[in-house]
Amino acid sequence: MLNTADGSNLDVLFIYPPTELGKKPKFSYPPLGILYLASFLKEKGFKVKVIDFEVKGHSLSQIMDIVSGEKPLLTCISIMTPQAVSCLEIAEAVKKKIKTFIAVGGPHISSTREEILRFTDAIDFAVYQEGEHTLHELLKCLKGKDELKDGLGDDLNKVKGLIYKRDREIIRNLPRERIADLDELPFPDLGMIDIGDYDSYYAKTLPLTSMVCSRGCPYQCSFCDQYATHGRVLRLRSPENVVDEIEKNYHGYGIKQIVFKDSTFTVNKDWIKKLCEEIGRRKLKINWVCNTRVDHIDDELLGQISSAGCYMIQLCIESGSQKILDNINKNIRIPQIVDAVKLCKKHDIKVCGYFMIGNPGETKETAEESIRFAKSLGLDYVLFCVTVAYPNTELYNWAVKNNVLSDKLWYMKKIPNKARGVRTLIGNLNLSGFPVEEQIRMVKKADRLFYLRFGYILKRIMSISSPGELKRIIKSAKEVFFGS
Repeated sequence: MLNTADGSNLDVLFIYPPTELGKKPKFSYPPLGILYLASFLKEKGFKVKVIDFEVKGHSLSQIMDIVSGEKPLLTCISIMTPQAVSCLEIAEAVKKKIKTFIAVGGPHISSTREEILRFTDAIDFAVYQEGEHTLHELLKCLKGKDELKDGLGDDLNKVKGLIYKRDREIIRNLPRERIADLDELPFPDLGMIDIGDYDSYYAKTLPLTSMVCSRGCPYQCSFCDQYATHGRVLRLRSPENVVDEIEKNYHGYGIKQIVFKDSTFTVNKDWIKKLCEEIGRRKLKINWVCNTRVDHIDDELLGQISSAGCYMIQLCIESGSQKILDNINKNIRIPQIVDAVKLCKKHDIKVCGYFMIGNPGETKETAEESIRFAKSLGLDYVLFCVTVAYPNTELYNWAVKNNVLSDKLWYMKKIPNKARGVRTLIGNLNLSGFPVEEQIRMVKKADRLFYLRFGYILKRIMSISSPGELKRIIKSAKEVFFGS
């Protein structure tokens, strides 16, 4: 970890909290959200530091031993919904230990807005939606201030995208306009983290990093909460800007493995063509993985991305039942899934299929249908998980209306991670005739039926190309089957 500033003159300390305090994940990617924020503020002249406590697997006491040596004006904690409880614990411990303003942000805050401020007095600010400009303006307000005085409040009410308390009243300012030109943002500075900490279960080479080329998604899948932060309009970085970042990390950090985290990476075919051409023009020999929908790949596109270094596509299939796909607004058809996988195989691109069990209308029979479908596709990997209704998604609102949600504030409580492993933390939709416990059992059954086939095991063994790949396969197996 690079100390961008020492504790005595630090403007901002960014904390990425663990999902479960004291538990180190087997595989993880750099925290791009806070790296974007930290790099933006660093470019504006602020002294910043990033600590990824998720990848380190620290306990609360270990976290506090580290944080107590810092003296930041502002401490920022990023929150995905499963991290809400650990974020609260860290925020309250930090507030007791050091003198600092505390702000929270991230997808969970964009979905729930001021809700978390009602649970604690330790948090001073919440930043919703895209945070770069909001944090910059907030810091300009806080410079030279020790506490939230009335005069400061007058400044704060002008900061769009900010939520704060004033005389115990929670004030939510107007939302901020989303960033139109993503090329204006500096690249995430990998020098702020220990890049050697990160790994992926399907990595070809290390070190690796993740990247995002866009913000926003035009689709309306009922379970997805991405729109709350980045909206429904897709905004793309220019292909040249993306390859500039690839090249910088290639030469600066030896990065030859990239995981593109965009949920619809191939949605714009002209953009993909230019990106691949630019990678080729600069003669960058990289391996990369992307996520996409089955209705946004074709023969020509797959040929282009394969030539540019793509060796795996993660397809968000979700279910093998057309009824379930329709229920979650996926807007894809079963034959499209079959054709997409066949096309990938034609171009020697591996496929990882993502499935969820426990969606509206799910029964044991439709879950079994998904398992059979996954086995029939010839996928290289699958990831089955239990469906989770994230706050303020269409799925969540449906669950509340139909009285199948186990607890409206499930994410604010410590819940045993019964699903463990690389899957989601826990299901929360108690469907009629198919409760959460049965959904979890079905996910474990899916793992056994897919991965413990003689033909599949033989194929995986024959495809091992290095000791590192063998090590990752063993780690993956332990994670999937034992959660350890």
